[in-house]
Amino acid sequence: MVLDRTPQDQYFLLACDGIWDCMSNDEAGERMNEEMSKLKEWMPKSNAIGNLMDQLICPKLEKGVKSGTDNMTCMIVYFKHDVKEKTGGCNIF
Repeated sequence: MVLDRTPQDQYFLLACDGIWDCMSNDEAGERMNEEMSKLKEWMPKSNAIGNLMDQLICPKLEKGVKSGTDNMTCMIVYFKHDVKEKTGGCNIF
């Protein structure tokens, strides 16, 4: 699959099924945006994904609660917006 990036694209979220069992793509994006907006400039961006995962980990098993008990792996790739050169369809940073 090839998707064209836009200037509004900030990151790419890659996660295992344990994450997607708990939330939809849109919900994950919305929650990630919320967590990113809470970060101070000096804080590492990894804090945002850590906070997102903390929301999903099931503190106790309750019937009907949509929380994670499966393995949860998530990676975020942040996009640079100061692309200096573009050649052959590949962005070079």
